[in-house]
Amino acid sequence: MINKQNFDKVKNNLDKFDKKREELIKTSREIVRESKKIIYSIHRNEKVSTTKIKTSLKSLTILAKKNPKLLYSGSVKIAVQEYVEAIAFLEFNKSGKIIPYNPEFIDDEFYLLGLCDLSGELVRKAVQEGINNKNKAVLNIRKAVDELYYKILELDLRNGELRKKSDGIKWDLKKLDEMVFSLKLRIP
Repeated sequence: MINKQNFDKVKNNLDKFDKKREELIKTSREIVRESKKIIYSIHRNEKVSTTKIKTSLKSLTILAKKNPKLLYSGSVKIAVQEYVEAIAFLEFNKSGKIIPYNPEFIDDEFYLLGLCDLSGELVRKAVQEGINNKNKAVLNIRKAVDELYYKILELDLRNGELRKKSDGIKWDLKKLDEMVFSLKLRIP
């Protein structure tokens, strides 16, 4: 028959794992929510604080690294890529540069996924800049997305999420090309 003590131990381990997983999911949601707030605030030219999101990411990382099953879960991947997108957008708006990889991003792929999402926010920013007749800013954004796309093309991507998201950069670049062309036609 079944050894009850052994079976109870297995059940207890699964219950502990599930509690940690739920905690991780909650923290991941906080990071995603804060990322969206940061991006929205940047678009509205409002002051941005990264204290809360950085604290949440640190908590998520500590929790996930204690259990490798959680480290590469969907919740962690989504939270980190949203974090990268928000922090990268913030940095681009400050310096005009794309942030380099940082160990806090946990995994190279998480970082690249966040950069792929960044291109969409840069297109939105370019539209705003175009509306405000800041054509030089539009050209700078187009150049940044072009450089990002070129670097992504150097990677040997297989058919997966990163490959699909990298295709999004191509379409974002096409939108920016059309915008720049339109601006050039308007300029006397």
